[in-house]
Amino acid sequence: MKILLISDAYPPEVRSASRLMYQFASSMAERGHHVTVLTAYPEYNLAEGSRRKFETVEYEGAIKVVRIKTMKIHLVGLIQRGIGVLVLPYYFERAGKKWAKEDFNIVMVYSPPLSLAIAGRRLARHFGAKLVINVQDIFPQNAIDLGALTNPFAIKFFEWMEDHAYRSADYITVHSTGNLKILTDCKQVPPTKAAVLPNWVDIKAQDAECGARAAYRKKFGLTDKFVILFGGVIGPAQGLDVVIPAAEELRGTRACFLLVGDGTEKRRLQCLVAEQRLDNVIFKPFVGLDVYESLMKCADAGLVTLHRDMKTPVVPGKLVSFLSQKIPVIASLNQESDGRQILLEGQCGLVGAAGDGKALAGNVRTMIDRPDLARIMADAGYAYVKMNMNRERVMSRYELLFEELSASEKDFAGARLSADYR
Repeated sequence: MKILLISDAYPPEVRSASRLMYQFASSMAERGHHVTVLTAYPEYNLAEGSRRKFETVEYEGAIKVVRIKTMKIHLVGLIQRGIGVLVLPYYFERAGKKWAKEDFNIVMVYSPPLSLAIAGRRLARHFGAKLVINVQDIFPQNAIDLGALTNPFAIKFFEWMEDHAYRSADYITVHSTGNLKILTDCKQVPPTKAAVLPNWVDIKAQDAECGARAAYRKKFGLTDKFVILFGGVIGPAQGLDVVIPAAEELRGTRACFLLVGDGTEKRRLQCLVAEQRLDNVIFKPFVGLDVYESLMKCADAGLVTLHRDMKTPVVPGKLVSFLSQKIPVIASLNQESDGRQILLEGQCGLVGAAGDGKALAGNVRTMIDRPDLARIMADAGYAYVKMNMNRERVMSRYELLFEELSASEKDFAGARLSADYR
């Protein structure tokens, strides 16, 4: 089978989307499929020392990677970001037709940004392939919730784009039941055309113990601390303001928040930490994936947060990573988040309301005072992701989906598969 993967996120970028797409491409290549990746040229969210000149077309083993120069859409203003997102399909479609010469069976699009579905649809038609969209965020609703999108004409336009994307897809996958419910109940997506295939984790790669715990703790001055780790993009959606009042509440305790990453909100948060003289909040830049996995071993708990105005059921990618590393989670999430349901169902973390600093501080104190509870939650979280989010299991389901789609000469109905995918 020949698969064209379209995603603006791919290594060496350091974020959960990049890791997911690399693991997806690698898994499909390992299973004997031909994989071509169309992705943006890496300029953002990079670890120190990872910057270099990339060729337009590179080969990573059996994976062909086409890197595309586009307008900037990260670390820029809303207007420039909006224009950049709107013109992305032009860049990707042009590059796909120029560099991807195969007759593909499947075109797989990672969303966000949702506009890439336009390029996906056009390239699917060009190659005579089936289009699958992996929807991670319900856009534009998430932008509306955050106040980033307020113009009624812009909202109508993006809602039209969303409707067109869902209608044009041959199949849609989402990572949680809440997201599926929105698609089928609110967006009129037929139940036979969408299913839950959870975000996956490579259990085999992350099952081994790492001896870097003491080294990293010493390097960052955290030897005697209870480390609460956040890793990833530090932007408006993450709602990391909750750390400031929590850190204030936890002055004089062993608790220390370690925030590793970058984004539009990082500088403002650093200023707040400096103004309030909080010595229990430490910022570090992005690190490579291998280093980050080692860094996670020095953490006592993983921090998962979303902005209090986020009302869509998004599950932050870092949640799965923490659980796979046997790290209990302390979260600040709204009732609507399916991440909250995972933690409660798996009994693998403590959850407070999004934006509630006192609740966050209280949960940190509980985990410090109850190391036995932390160990139980760590083991429960690992068992949960091993059962439900094992990379090989999820990839087998994707492979079956692709085979069924490719074998269908008419529009795919999905009635037989839908029960297996829920």
